[in-house]
Amino acid sequence: MESTEFARNIALLSIATGKVMGAISKTPTIRLKDGTRGQLLLSSGLIQFGGGALLTETISADPSFQFVVDLNFLNYGIFALQLLQNAEDSPVLIRQALSANLREVVSGIVLLTNGQIRKKLDSSLEVMLIALGHFMQSLGRQEQFQQKKLFNDVNRFITTGSWIDVGGSAVILLGNLRDTA
Repeated sequence: MESTEFARNIALLSIATGKVMGAISKTPTIRLKDGTRGQLLLSSGLIQFGGGALLTETISADPSFQFVVDLNFLNYGIFALQLLQNAEDSPVLIRQALSANLREVVSGIVLLTNGQIRKKLDSSLEVMLIALGHFMQSLGRQEQFQQKKLFNDVNRFITTGSWIDVGGSAVILLGNLRDTA
């Protein structure tokens, strides 16, 4: 395994780890204090941001793939900064999370237009899982916003979408590990 492949595996592991942390923070049956839940969510975004930064350095020259990776990298960075700035403003945080989830759905749709992605069944599956997970989370954030809930008051859509997203990230990581072994 060359250094670029190793770096890509570390980046994907970081992203998957961040997504697991985020899903844990969005699972109400896992009993955590609100402060711990919020810190877990913030940390998950920062870890994914770091993984995305490393991934942008190792990605192929395919313009559509590079665009999606750059968009995701930007997405996590924007959301982490917004979370730091508006830590107490639930309606703003909910709208920002909704926006971030919809950007992820668009990224998935763009990736599915890539012929190389569509040719590999596991690549198509992972992209669809991630897009579906973010779509579910956006439905949950919309419901949360309409019901004037707090940002940390997650619902079944947010929890389910988060864990579907974890599944998609795990498939990406495992597929890349298989291909680089």
